[in-house]
Amino acid sequence: MIEMITSDRVLKRWLFKAVIGALIGLFALHQRHAISNQFMQIRLDAVSHFQQRMAQPPAPAPAPVRSPEQVEAERAAAKVRADEYAANQAQLIQDRQQAERKELAWQSFFRQERSCMLPESQVRIEVCRAREHRLRQQFDRHWAQSSVGLQ
Repeated sequence: MIEMITSDRVLKRWLFKAVIGALIGLFALHQRHAISNQFMQIRLDAVSHFQQRMAQPPAPAPAPVRSPEQVEAERAAAKVRADEYAANQAQLIQDRQQAERKELAWQSFFRQERSCMLPESQVRIEVCRAREHRLRQQFDRHWAQSSVGLQ
């Protein structure tokens, strides 16, 4: 009988501890769920706020107030830049035309020898290249002298 009473007490203690442990576990689970819901709500609020901010068009910046002198100075500076740009474009066109004239003159000046058109060896290729290089230098010197005389 004593054994039964002690075993009954042990069983009641074990059952009490199990119930208390289960309650603590449920409470911890409930708290964890509440915290994750709160965190998720904070994130959803942040996303909603961001979407609202993105949906609103930005407020136009007020136009700066400029004096008539500033406007005139800006126009003058823009005109100077436009004139410089036009001059640069004209110079580029002139340089391109000069390069085209020079290339046409070189093509009429330089005639490749027949033996260089179908070279039979590497030595012949090198001889033809050396000849073309020498004639090109000579042509460039004459071109430079004639263009200095034209200016």
